Amino acid sequence: MAEIAQRNGATLYAVVLSGVFVLLHRHTGQEDVAIGSQAAARERGELEGQVGCYLNTVVLRQRIVPGQTVDQVVRATSRMLVESLEHQSYPFDLLVEDLKAPKLKGRPPLFDVQADHVLSTTFRTGPGITPGVEIEDVSEDGEFAKYDLSFFTSDEPDTGLRIVLEYSRALFQQLTIQRMGEDLQGILAAFGENPEHAIVPDVPAKKTLRAGLRL
Repeated sequence: MAEIAQRNGATLYAVVLSGVFVLLHRHTGQEDVAIGSQAAARERGELEGQVGCYLNTVVLRQRIVPGQTVDQVVRATSRMLVESLEHQSYPFDLLVEDLKAPKLKGRPPLFDVQADHVLSTTFRTGPGITPGVEIEDVSEDGEFAKYDLSFFTSDEPDTGLRIVLEYSRALFQQLTIQRMGEDLQGILAAFGENPEHAIVPDVPAKKTLRAGLRL
């Protein structure tokens, strides 16, 4: 995956996020996929030395079109990330108001799935299928999942790339999440094997996710 990132002038996170978008496309049947992400919102120089939390939510919206190659998806995702982060200081609450997004009880506005890259983790390790990539379910009984599904990635010095899935137990069975993790591993492995391969639509008969922009 590092080679794919370097070839396309992208970060490793952008490559993984591309895989997440393809995964959501396959599990929802939607070509227009939107997820949320946390941004530092400290791009202004005068904020770098200040103490406090400036985190803000940004919406990452990507269009996955059957026939696109891996490189095309990675480049598009990388470009979308850069463009989205240029607006990371715009308050999410104001964005919701501007878009007049419907507010549904028990559900966050605009998106149901989130993805974040963290500097380090304290999660347990587990066996992986793709060399250098570990994906695991760390949801425990009694834990509260803020979103339907969350992807947390980190680049660990000892174990390599780690991807953690957090999910709502009211919506998903553990087996479903395990299979989803295996699907993501398979997608990332295919990325490395044949980057010129066209992404072929592969939508299950039973759609298991909501990942569209709710407007």
